Amino acid sequence: MHEATTLAVTAAGQTVEAKIEDISIHGLKLSLSRHLPPVEDLTIEHRTAGTFAVRRAWGGGTTAGVQFQVTGTQLEHTLRCVRLVLSPDRVCA
Repeated sequence: MHEATTLAVTAAGQTVEAKIEDISIHGLKLSLSRHLPPVEDLTIEHRTAGTFAVRRAWGGGTTAGVQFQVTGTQLEHTLRCVRLVLSPDRVCA
């Protein structure tokens, strides 16, 4: 997996590697390295952009759609960090 698009996803204490397949203003489509427990609340972590709370919106197996659990200025920060993932030469502020 390309380092810039690789995340760690944690659900119910289990962590798996995931790749970002698609991005929207509200969330991400992820390809998971293996199944996660069927819980809604997840955490994603990127080594540069940081850690974010997300909620599973859809999916099963090794594909999942997650929605950012942020509001207002947090959303702006989250989107800047997503931009960092896509363009690693930028700074997440």
